[in-house]
Amino acid sequence: MARESVMVDVLDQRVNMLIAERGWGSLTPVQEAALPAILEGDNVLIIAPTGEGKTEAALLPVLSMMLQSQAKPVSLLYITPMKALINDIYVRIKWWADRLGFRVARKHGDTSSSERNRRLREKPHILITTPESLEIDLDWASKFRRSYSNLRWVIVDEVHELLASKRGAQFVIQLERLRELVGSDFQVIGLSATVGDPEWTITLLSGSSRRRKRIVKPPASKKPEITVVYAGGDGVSDPWLAAAKRIVEEVEKPSLIFVNSRYVAERVKGALEELGVNDVYVHHSSVAAELREEAEERLRRGELSAIVCTKTLEVGIDVGKIAKVIQVKSPGRVASLLQRIGRSGHVRGGTPRGVITATEPLDLLESIAVAALAIDEKVENTTIGRVPLDVIARQIQGILLSKKKAGIDEVYEIITRNPAVKLSREEYEELISYMAKLGTIRVEDGSIRLGSNFYKIWRFRSDKGARTWWSRDFSEFFSMINERDSFVVKFNDKVIGYIDSVFVYRHLRTGDAIRLAGGSWLIKRIDENSGKIEVEPSDSPAEIPLWRGEGPRRSPQIARVMAEILRDGIPATVRVGSHESGIVAEWVREYEKRGIGLPSPTRIIYEQYNDEHIVTSLLGSGANEVLGLIVFHEAMKRLGLNVYYRASFSGFSVKAPGVNPLDILLEIDPSQLEELVWVALDKSPYLHQIARDIQLSFGKIGSIDAEEDKLVIDEAKRQIIEEYLDIDTAREFIIRLQAGEVEVETPMGGGLTPIAREILRVPPIKPWMPDLARRIARMLEGSALTVFELADILELAEKTVEAKIKDMRKPDYGEYRVIGFIDVDEDDWRWTLLRTLEEVVGMEEFEASFKPFRVREPLRVYIKPSPAHRPKELIVTPETVMNNFERIRQMLPSELYNVKIMSAYSENRKDDVVVVHYYVPADSLKYLLLNAARYIEGKYYY
Repeated sequence: MARESVMVDVLDQRVNMLIAERGWGSLTPVQEAALPAILEGDNVLIIAPTGEGKTEAALLPVLSMMLQSQAKPVSLLYITPMKALINDIYVRIKWWADRLGFRVARKHGDTSSSERNRRLREKPHILITTPESLEIDLDWASKFRRSYSNLRWVIVDEVHELLASKRGAQFVIQLERLRELVGSDFQVIGLSATVGDPEWTITLLSGSSRRRKRIVKPPASKKPEITVVYAGGDGVSDPWLAAAKRIVEEVEKPSLIFVNSRYVAERVKGALEELGVNDVYVHHSSVAAELREEAEERLRRGELSAIVCTKTLEVGIDVGKIAKVIQVKSPGRVASLLQRIGRSGHVRGGTPRGVITATEPLDLLESIAVAALAIDEKVENTTIGRVPLDVIARQIQGILLSKKKAGIDEVYEIITRNPAVKLSREEYEELISYMAKLGTIRVEDGSIRLGSNFYKIWRFRSDKGARTWWSRDFSEFFSMINERDSFVVKFNDKVIGYIDSVFVYRHLRTGDAIRLAGGSWLIKRIDENSGKIEVEPSDSPAEIPLWRGEGPRRSPQIARVMAEILRDGIPATVRVGSHESGIVAEWVREYEKRGIGLPSPTRIIYEQYNDEHIVTSLLGSGANEVLGLIVFHEAMKRLGLNVYYRASFSGFSVKAPGVNPLDILLEIDPSQLEELVWVALDKSPYLHQIARDIQLSFGKIGSIDAEEDKLVIDEAKRQIIEEYLDIDTAREFIIRLQAGEVEVETPMGGGLTPIAREILRVPPIKPWMPDLARRIARMLEGSALTVFELADILELAEKTVEAKIKDMRKPDYGEYRVIGFIDVDEDDWRWTLLRTLEEVVGMEEFEASFKPFRVREPLRVYIKPSPAHRPKELIVTPETVMNNFERIRQMLPSELYNVKIMSAYSENRKDDVVVVHYYVPADSLKYLLLNAARYIEGKYYY
């Protein structure tokens, strides 16, 4: 029977009877603590470890209120961020609802047609769904949308998972749209095991709600037991096989083996099979739903020793009582570790038990730091701080899809109710204007409706016609889950394979060699518009272009604890063996033997390896990314595009011959750091990657123009800063460095220090400038500039601009094709667009360069139509060129590979004045001959 108490007595007796039927002797602490807050009608955030009954803590008081108010469909909306959770939650809720006379339905992409039809015929009192399925209801399912008029409660499961991404940004606006639709202030209850900032989280969930906000977080009844073991350095060449051997030693049936990516999941599963372990399944988002469910069921029945899984099992899917959790490599975030280890110890008085299996020394040090923070419950904050502009744009279109037409003021009022929507009226009107210019929406008399461009992008499968990279299935409109593009790799017309677009943008450039499909290939061209990489066979050493997931960004607190471990030793709260302690101690001894101070936030180590400068700075991922980006940008201005940087949570490096990164950091103004980052991002591959990810949400088709699409570029930069960069920590570091408060160690000889070696294993980030030709062309429109002038305007190294200009002489550049001439007054080459050459020739400032005085002075001209042809010799005079150029033109093909011009009296001496052009259209030869004549006579006679 249920324990008799005031807390239970406040529930409807029908609910109490079911508690007794379950045989519960009492409610859990979190269930008791949540009852009064929920029953009093507050918006509530419930925080408690996995297995404490958070779902029932929210559900039981809501069911009680539903009974007493004779709730009508749909009264309760239960939101979960993962489809995989829905079936589990459905069974759990249905047990209670069936007995109380309430219908329950689930809605997600895999729901059967019969179940969908039943939901439409018999509206459920309780609907379990995802943000994406809710978006479909709000935007498209007009019949079912009316069922929400009775909505009184919204329960949001796994809040930490949802509100850490754009899906959470989408959801907080969905809540406001629901309030508008329902016309009442429904109650919101959030559930989570780990939240970095509870106050902001409940603020996001509440939005414009007028209800009181409450946080329910009972004192933790049990701290997790976390052991860190080391699986490297045993002579095994395959690190995954070494990890698998250690996993076999640690597994207790049943266990969950967490990894950080699908790639690692498959590698670990394969390694376990090599060791003869066959009662282990793999579970990740690319595994079919039926196979995932089979794995879950077999683990529950005790038929498996373990499941190797990604975050798909991090949330509360019921897989039975787990004895132990094994984490392969550091998860990178304290919240993830707590969530995963919290899957074990689900018995009253039980203790969550976990093992982190580190695979290399730096991973071992990081794993100990993350474990120490987890035990102390020092969770980083990953909750969104701002709703991104692309999410707002998508929600505007969603409103118009549902309403057909809406007032500009009305949409703004709905969109901006949640405090995370930091959008001024001026910014909103700029967004509306931009989307209208693209044709995504139409503005009519203070109202807006969808434009034709919306339907060009978001199309039904049955639509005919060729698809382009920007064409999307209509069903994708409702989701903010980004599906990454791939580049197809081709040799001639043969497809060699596919490469993740993120890997391409950040790490691959023309001239690199890659290994794919068993062979090595030299990259000849990367076309980001068509998503194609052209290659040819190569014998060069090649990189395997396998993108293994970015992984989480490590916080500064993880780096600080790592420094404390090096200085003070391993915390007693973390369980490690003597072998693991010895590895950390050996690292410390390596620094001490060489007389180098241990790295810390106040002591950095500066080293060089070939042309690469390495800085060990334990500042966290975001701060080191800022430092690397700033130095990389400054180095690129001096050295061109042949530079790169690496950034990790433990330091950064820059390949830049002759450029000391510390000198650059000592010179910059810390108060201007954000502005410097903003400019530096123009050369960052992150910019192209994010801009391409978000452009379709605004309705932008095709290539992004830096001026016309400034709104997209600016938003991409804001998202990069929020997701990847930590400007505040970087600024504090630079201030302390310039004040002499940071000690700089510069080891001499003895090889690289341990952490520096690890930094060099991070893939390099290379500059990406896909629109450089367009930017140069814009500068040259109706003008003629030198390479120096272009480089100064574009803030690039001269050799970078010169190389691009020379490439732009070729015919395949079309309207961006350039041609050069000599400015006789400046004695320097100027460049202009081929299509505006005649206009430039007529300009007062340049016309003297095309008007020779000695018009009867003969010129000798050597012309090669192609590299394979022998040069053809012509003798012409400027007078002939001016009066009879058509006769000369008829003797030539339309394109000339090489033109060499000199005085006819030249005797082929080294000091002869010679003008040489490459890739010359024959139609423009007239002006080049006159320009050469004026330049040559000036050298000989004036």
